[in-house]
This record gives sequence, C-alpha cells and structure tokens, in this order.
Amino acid sequence: MQVTKVFRFDAAHFLKKEGVPEPVFGKCSQLHGHTWTLYVTVEGAADPNTGMVIDFRELAKIVKESVVDVLDHKLLNDLIELPTCENIIVWISKQLCGAFPSGVVLRRLTLYETPDSYASVEFPALFTVHVVPGSTSTWVTFTAPPSAYNTPTDTDTKRMKEKRNRRDRKALGRKGSVRNENSYGPQE
Repeated sequence: MQVTKVFRFDAAHFLKKEGVPEPVFGKCSQLHGHTWTLYVTVEGAADPNTGMVIDFRELAKIVKESVVDVLDHKLLNDLIELPTCENIIVWISKQLCGAFPSGVVLRRLTLYETPDSYASVEFPALFTVHVVPGSTSTWVTFTAPPSAYNTPTDTDTKRMKEKRNRRDRKALGRKGSVRNENSYGPQE
C-alpha cells in the first residue's frame, strides 16, 4: 500500500553554469524564488495493529528534518550545483534514501516548481533497504543496473510528458490539456 504526504517550502535559485550560454536558462538565470510543493510517496504493508503503513506524523518528521528544514528560505545554489527542478529532486532522493523505518520504502517523489511545472521520479522495487536490528546500521542493495538510476535526459522527460498527455487525452476521450493549471498535484 502507498501513502503520500505533501510538503511546501520557499526557496530561491538561479540557473547558471560555466560553458552554458545565459539565454539557455532565460529569465531563470536571474535570482528568483518559488513556493515549491513536494509530494512524497512511500510504500509498505499496513501494520495489523495500527492499520498504518507509517504514521503521517512520523513521515512528516522525517521529511521535514531531512529536506524541508534544510531547503526552506535558502538559496538552493548554496546546496546544489545547478538547482534545476530535476537536480533538486535527485538531491531530495539522496536525503531520503534509507531514512524510513524498516518495511517502508520511498516509492515516488514529485516536486512542483510552479503550479504547472514539475519533476517526478519513481523508485521501482529494484532496491532493498537493510536495517540491522538493534543497530543504527543501514545499507541499500541495488538489484538493477546503474543505468536504471540515471537522471532522465531532456529527451526522456519530453517523451514521458508526451506519453502522459496521450494517456490523459485517451482517458478523457478528447484532445487538449487535461491538467488544471491553477492547482498543484495530480489531477483526478
């Protein structure tokens, strides 16, 4: 079973990289800020005693301490070399990897930069987090080739958007955008 919690934080960034012409980043090459919205989805079996995969308060505490408190009201360039939405979500995934209790795994992260621009990454059941009982030792075993964990290229991202849009149009039986541009998150 999967559960999701939503977090918001305010942070500034600018996009500049040596060797990349400034027009590539457009207005984003100037210092500016966003109210970022982060969806964190974890997966596990519901505990038969509590009926919960993880208590939402515990999930909130983990994400708040590992991510939100670190990024909120900060200049992201001080923490992440080129803080694009894609690179920020990779940074967030590294902070959260192995942070959850035994039996609870990170399954998906979605980070909204604006109401209609976001990056999303899914973590297939290709890894196992190992925790030594009675110890603070934790390690991760990857069962997929390293290429499965590379950051998607712009072409991959475009392909994923096109595939999602085709799926959404088919579900509605019409052409055109199906996303509500005035709200964050997945649309029902």
